[in-house]
Amino acid sequence: MAIRVKAITYSAADIIAMYNTPQVALAAPASGYINNILGITHWMDYNSAAYTGASIIWYGKPAAFTPNVLYESTTLPATVNESIALSRNPAAATIYSTVEDLYVTTDAQAAAGNSPIIAYIVYEEKQLDP
Repeated sequence: MAIRVKAITYSAADIIAMYNTPQVALAAPASGYINNILGITHWMDYNSAAYTGASIIWYGKPAAFTPNVLYESTTLPATVNESIALSRNPAAATIYSTVEDLYVTTDAQAAAGNSPIIAYIVYEEKQLDP
């Protein structure tokens, strides 16, 4: 299949809730397929208050997100518009492939903050060989 891009808008309420309730950012593919996560970029249109408490957004799978697969640490505390590609965890430095849901969370409970963040997830869905 072709490379696809999924855009997700996280509201301030979504971001504040992420620590206690990780969200599915990309659903698992159909049976017999795998998602290859090629990259994620965040865009934040700064409103008037930076997020406090949390500073990192992580993508991966639950189980304490260890290791997290992709992360970034500049958007939440930013006080200006941000556009940034997420970094790969050195422990997961290759393309991350999964047949499971891809989750998103923060490193701590976020507070304050009122700017939505748009995530662009670039991925390809491939059929597994028999």
